[in-house]
Amino acid sequence: MRHFLSYDTNGKLLGIHTYVHQPSQLGGWPADYDLENPASTNENVTAWKNGLKTPGIDGFVLYECPCSPTMKTCSCPSDRFADSYLDNGDLTPRPASGLLIDNGPVSTGSTIDSPPGTIMKLKVTCAGAPDGSSVTIAQSPFVQVLDTSDATVDLAITSGETPEINLTAPAQGMCADLRIGGDHVQQMSLKIRGWV
Repeated sequence: MRHFLSYDTNGKLLGIHTYVHQPSQLGGWPADYDLENPASTNENVTAWKNGLKTPGIDGFVLYECPCSPTMKTCSCPSDRFADSYLDNGDLTPRPASGLLIDNGPVSTGSTIDSPPGTIMKLKVTCAGAPDGSSVTIAQSPFVQVLDTSDATVDLAITSGETPEINLTAPAQGMCADLRIGGDHVQQMSLKIRGWV
């Protein structure tokens, strides 16, 4: 099934654009609907692009998933949007990423229990990410464990890893949600719970 992802002038992915042909009820963009081609003369493509409300779109990249158009819709473009970035006009999977707490590997989605007030060191690893790639660590506003009251902290990758950042275990029974990601880093999550 054919899908399109939009991007801005910096190559950052902005949106997912799917299509269901109404008379046939088949999913995916028809082959003659070439959103990638800025010079397309297809009247339907021109009308569709003129109707877009998303600001900042500079272009589109095609993603063809293995699903049959008879499915009408699928989750493939959402998955590809979440796990890829645009590199020289091509959708490129984000390299494998990892989390280290006190230099030990931790699986994404894990809950780390630690006595309240304990300081832990978090590091993000991503061997395939270019030096200078940004990693954003976002914390929930309700239970904070980062050394800042800011909602997010941005770190730069050097030689496949970020610098360590301190986390402080919250009060007994409280749980903090962390979301970790970046343009060249897979999306990850972690929970830090104060627990004795």
